[in-house]
Amino acid sequence: MSFGACGDDGGGTDTTGGDTLVADTSGDAVDDTAAADSLITDSSVTDSLVGDTGGDTLTGDTSVTDTSQPPPTGCEDPIPTPASGVCSVTAGSTDALLIRGDIVMPTGIQERGSVLIVNGFITCSGCDCPTEAAAQGATVIACPHGVIAPGFINAHDHITYTQMSPVAHGTTRYNHRHEWRTGANGKPKLSSKSNTNSLGDAWGEARQVMGGATSLFGSGSERGFLRNLDKPNALERISHLDATYDTFPLGDSGGTIVSSGCSNYNLPGVGETQGTAAYAPHVAEGVIGGARNEYVCMSGQDSGGVDVLGENSAYIHSVGLTSADIALMAGEGGSLIWSPRSNTDLYGFTASAPIFDRLGARIALGTDWTASGSVTMGRELRCAEEWNVYWNNYFSDKQLVDMATYGAADALGFGDIIGSLTAGKAADITIWDGTTNTGYRAILDGNVDDVLLVLRGGTPLTYGGNTYFRRGTPLYGEPALVDALSDRPLDWSKYDHVLWPSAASLPAPCEEVDVCGATKKLCVAEQLETTVSGGSALTTTSLAQFRADLEPTSYGLFFCDTPTNEPSCVPARPGEFTGAMVAGDMDGDGVADADDDCPSYFNPPRPMDGTSQPDVDGDGVGDVCDPCPFDANTTACTSVDPDDIDGDGYLNPNDNCPAIPNEDQADGDEDGVGDLCDKCPEDPNPNGAPCPASIYDVKKRVTAIGDAVSIKGVVVTALASNAYTVQLPASDLKYDGAAYSALYVFNGSDPKPAIGDKVDVSGVVSDYFGEVELTSSSWTIVTSGVGAPAPLVVTPAEVAVGGANADAYEALLVKVQNVSVLNIAPTGQTGETVAGEFLVTGDLSVDDQIFLVSPFPVVGQTYTAITGVLRFTWNRNKLLPRSAADFVEGTPILLAAEPAQSWIYQGQSSAMTTPPLNVVLTGEALAAMTVGVTSGNTSALTVVGGGVNFVIGDRTKPVLLNALAANADVTLTATLDDVTVTAHVTVLAAAHVPTPASVVPASSVVTHGDAATFTVTLDTPAPPAGLTVGLAATGPHTTVPASLAFAAGEMVKTVDVGTPSDGVGTLTLTATTSAGSANGSVEVSDAPPRATVIWCFENAAGTFITTPTVDQDSLAASTFVYGSGVANQANVSGNSASTVRPAECTAATSKAATGTGWPTGTARGENNYYGFILDVGPGVYHLSFEVLRSGTGPTSFEVVSTVDGMLKSWTIGDVSTWSVFDQDVTLTGGPDQIRFYAYASEGTAGTLRIDNFALRPAN
Repeated sequence: MSFGACGDDGGGTDTTGGDTLVADTSGDAVDDTAAADSLITDSSVTDSLVGDTGGDTLTGDTSVTDTSQPPPTGCEDPIPTPASGVCSVTAGSTDALLIRGDIVMPTGIQERGSVLIVNGFITCSGCDCPTEAAAQGATVIACPHGVIAPGFINAHDHITYTQMSPVAHGTTRYNHRHEWRTGANGKPKLSSKSNTNSLGDAWGEARQVMGGATSLFGSGSERGFLRNLDKPNALERISHLDATYDTFPLGDSGGTIVSSGCSNYNLPGVGETQGTAAYAPHVAEGVIGGARNEYVCMSGQDSGGVDVLGENSAYIHSVGLTSADIALMAGEGGSLIWSPRSNTDLYGFTASAPIFDRLGARIALGTDWTASGSVTMGRELRCAEEWNVYWNNYFSDKQLVDMATYGAADALGFGDIIGSLTAGKAADITIWDGTTNTGYRAILDGNVDDVLLVLRGGTPLTYGGNTYFRRGTPLYGEPALVDALSDRPLDWSKYDHVLWPSAASLPAPCEEVDVCGATKKLCVAEQLETTVSGGSALTTTSLAQFRADLEPTSYGLFFCDTPTNEPSCVPARPGEFTGAMVAGDMDGDGVADADDDCPSYFNPPRPMDGTSQPDVDGDGVGDVCDPCPFDANTTACTSVDPDDIDGDGYLNPNDNCPAIPNEDQADGDEDGVGDLCDKCPEDPNPNGAPCPASIYDVKKRVTAIGDAVSIKGVVVTALASNAYTVQLPASDLKYDGAAYSALYVFNGSDPKPAIGDKVDVSGVVSDYFGEVELTSSSWTIVTSGVGAPAPLVVTPAEVAVGGANADAYEALLVKVQNVSVLNIAPTGQTGETVAGEFLVTGDLSVDDQIFLVSPFPVVGQTYTAITGVLRFTWNRNKLLPRSAADFVEGTPILLAAEPAQSWIYQGQSSAMTTPPLNVVLTGEALAAMTVGVTSGNTSALTVVGGGVNFVIGDRTKPVLLNALAANADVTLTATLDDVTVTAHVTVLAAAHVPTPASVVPASSVVTHGDAATFTVTLDTPAPPAGLTVGLAATGPHTTVPASLAFAAGEMVKTVDVGTPSDGVGTLTLTATTSAGSANGSVEVSDAPPRATVIWCFENAAGTFITTPTVDQDSLAASTFVYGSGVANQANVSGNSASTVRPAECTAATSKAATGTGWPTGTARGENNYYGFILDVGPGVYHLSFEVLRSGTGPTSFEVVSTVDGMLKSWTIGDVSTWSVFDQDVTLTGGPDQIRFYAYASEGTAGTLRIDNFALRPAN
């Protein structure tokens, strides 16, 4: 997620999570051309596939009126012409509201009609409303050229990603959502980023409001603005069940694509449709068999699946459905939620909306998200119009508007309370300017400046003893209309007076904004009012501040013309079709008119259809234009039997191929799966069980990607944190050589067999960025401890990039011999982390995925042998050693003389420096050896013995020196063979007295009565006889030692200075020797200081630690804990490239804490958290950290202070990008614990990492 929406509510670090991909290439003949810079239809972009360079330009006649569209009706009473503008406002004496204009009714447009609103609900719509008793004294908005319509209902969005701009991907088109989400099937992965600002969701909702929307089904919510139909606490004052939003109904957020069978899914329960207004899962987003299989497993067509189709089910996307599938959905009363722009941009296809309509299914419209979809519902309707041209103007203008209003309400189970302007419904209303474009065209051709009013109805708001918004809640529109209805002022007495020091400092509830040259009002401050974190006082934001905070990092709030880089709605796929309507191919589908079974309807074959256009009844008329797609050569249609969707005479539960007609029910292996749909018709595999296969067949791609297989009698050769490797032993009767005999098996955090175990493995054949592997795997022991096979000796060049056996030996246990280290900091590909990796002879990469060698090698170092398994990742083989035993070092070379600077006093003989100077080799000496060390000034310093002598097993030896005369800098040079290293030694005069270099307090502030700790550092080591440093203090203090004794060679000492229980001020400590002095100060305060606490999770050497790297000014030591519900507590690679990684985290190898056992559901588990135990002073802090979830890891997160409560909650779906928490928080102070909780609505067997935790004073 990676790329988020419809794929993650969520590329490139190839380490642990995110590796649960199962690819599907069935019927996929599409070019895998890598992504270019743009596919977006901006006028500055050229795309040879696309014949439309602007989302506004339709390529056909959209003025055609479908005969199903009823003509407008009208009321007799004329509407007075306003003095100016489109609408007039007449203030009333009651709380009722009467709106007059051309009313969009369920049956059509009623000209000169009216809508009466009382207490936020419609009580009358039609011609007679002005005569109703409640209309007497009502405020009247009269719009003789206004079109009064239900507010748009956006039936599909991912509002938590709404700050994103469109993401370009050149001419690349995808076959399944997991291809762009995770890079499955070798397709380029797209990047996504969830909202970074706490008001990011509000930005998206305000944008939708300005486009005429009043409700959203968007996997997230913000206070105010839109009615959030999937959030029971954000329904904005209507009483109703919420609808259930399910991005990953099959538990496949890790990227699983399965061509057939349901056993590899985490299926939803049949109860998903119960107790909810609607169940709306993302299903069949793609055009290959693996997309359709999702629907098969959720519609009861497969014996291993589940049937969640019903009258309150609404399937999002449904691109990869057959006509029979659509008939089944319609027959069960289900609905389609259609997002044509996003479908077109990513796949070049969209759902077959005319077939859904013809067969009786409801259709709702949704924008999806800004990354590949539409910025507003108006733009999504514009895309639907473009598709309507490709379908010979099948839909009328009325039908299109219905999809965005009452059709969406019905699909989501809210048709009883919103979606139409009829009595009893909430007054969710948008008024459009119909001066130029009348009727439905005012809506379809309208833009943000054509919106005159957006009104959200519902129960009036009672607050502070007063009742507001009886006429409805204005959100956006013409100032006169908004002002007439905005009756709730902001009450300064209830606001935080630090943030808002006076009533005049508060913004107006609704503020003016210039929209494309028209003055409008947007009600930001009133809608975004909330309580201050941790308190009860109110705060809000002004429109100006809202835009200043969000605009620089967000896609636009509104657009006057075609949105910048808007994704195209011209269908195009490389080598298949361009969408250009030209002579000989008038529908642009790439099929010549002479051969086209629907020459006026765009209907190319999808990869899942093979090479033929869909024509289920075989009558030569394609399904999309066939009035009776299931009855050949007739317009007298018979109904499709949802109990026998393939029409072969066998009811679905009794049909051994329920989706493929097979009247003979042939089943050669008698496994209950008909031969026509059996992956292995000669080997029994009931209920989609894996088919027998060999590693050879899998690695040579004889077995199809996406197939479930069972492999017998293989031996485990290596274990990684999330996978293991197996290979066929040479003793097996089916052994046919080392080539293609080994396989990488991904199983996440699940238990693993031991190296040397003989096992049977099952899983799904997957292509992970070019590496053939098993995912969704399981294993059983055949024989324990048979031992791993001996490694195959290979040359580096034959298995490196371009090598003769690079493909054949992938995943095999191999050994390279007599190699030298060429590069210890190789350059990786974009997005790749190469820390811990080095190159050896033949440009073979040696990687630390399983084991990091220590000490790390240097260039020129030799190894007699390195053993490991080969893994293809980042477009090359890497050798993965398993332990230190896999490294056999060659003759060591000289590594260093360290430290770079040390000291010795004149007159010392056969002595070590301070700190000790050592000569270091790259490895243990294999034989006795001498390293010569020479002095650059023998009159000042000589080397005892002329160097150092190593015996077998030594790696480090100290250098002994004779200090003859004072000298500021003597260079010592150590030499072994052709390697030379140097270090510097200062010879101090015998009478030299060190000078205090610094006096540094442990914290900048201490609480009175506590001791202040200072660190005194000398500029040089203390002499052999030691040194006494005098101490003196000024300011509030009680006790201070008169002196501080430094032993020989010491340079750093600490000392505590007491402070009085009631004194405050600046305490200064001065340290003095005869050579000079230094001082340092600390503030003595009556309140504890704000602390700085940082967890890098690694020390300077790169070793994992859970103690804080920095713990400054805390009142007690800070600690990290795992909640008792967190399983498999471990450490893994962290994020050294993070934008929030503290500067104090300096180790080259970043570490992170990780664990599993995160709960399933919609609420956190009280014992499932990472905890940071703190005891700090009160105040505003800046808190930052980041997390990374695996493919099956949790998606919902909460940051909670045990003292101050909820700090933030949010969701992510991306499985390859670290999600950042970065904001200011107010802490009461004292003993506290900041807990990071995680959970998800689907299975959460996966892992969750946390890294780079930093708590600092906010200013």
